[in-house]
Amino acid sequence: MNKPLLYIENSIQVKEDFKYVVEKYFNLINWKDDCNILDVGCGPGNITYESLFPLLPKTLNSLVGIDLSTHFIDYAKSHYQKDQRIQYHHLDITTDNIPHEFEGNFDNIFSYCLQFIKNQKAAIRNMYKMLKPGREVFLNFLGHWTAMEIYSSLESDKKWKPFLKPDKLLSPTHTDKQAEKYLEELLENCGFTVRLSHKVEKIWIYPQKMFTDIMAAIDTFGVPSSMLEEFGTDIMKFMQNRGLVHTNDNGEVVVHYPYTLLIALASKPLRNEMDK
Repeated sequence: MNKPLLYIENSIQVKEDFKYVVEKYFNLINWKDDCNILDVGCGPGNITYESLFPLLPKTLNSLVGIDLSTHFIDYAKSHYQKDQRIQYHHLDITTDNIPHEFEGNFDNIFSYCLQFIKNQKAAIRNMYKMLKPGREVFLNFLGHWTAMEIYSSLESDKKWKPFLKPDKLLSPTHTDKQAEKYLEELLENCGFTVRLSHKVEKIWIYPQKMFTDIMAAIDTFGVPSSMLEEFGTDIMKFMQNRGLVHTNDNGEVVVHYPYTLLIALASKPLRNEMDK
């Protein structure tokens, strides 16, 4: 299965969430000429190139996308490295070994991936280290998301138990009732000055096939391709039991997918307090 392509074909929610934050918050971002930009969790590169890149200053020096998935990075290099200023690198944002050339190199950091990261503190600390003093990080990611409820429920089924290990993926913001406050404190504890922190309740309505396809595309547990159709069937049963499967006015089966979107803008002080 071509997961990068499957992700791109069904990433309309990601695109719409990006469009939402652009319209609401991008006017608050401080830009500078000849800037270096980092996109953490760039995936297969479509959002990086098609959505973020056109918004950046014309004097942009470099746009770097990083992701944990080698499949995504290889796809991004092949399909979305269409400008000499754009680069893609395989990198775990929670690593203990940040590439030397990345330390203190970036003017702005963007990320839409923290929902996939359990050790969010390590991720934020590394973003802090890679940011220039006085510059900014902009985060938007899923806080509470229904996918984790699905994984936790299906884990009890002996059929899926060998594959599903949601505890390895479960981020603190999924269960924290005060996720907005948690995010603020996390950023501050890592040295940032928080400029804004918001939580938005949202529901996305998916056609049935698109929903099961995107669930397959974001699966990081390694469910075998031969079992993905059955996996999708069991996911739909879960959503039906939750009362989230409906038929629209056109007679099409659709899935209502509730989630919270966490948004934060924070800056690294000119004087690096964390390095004292």
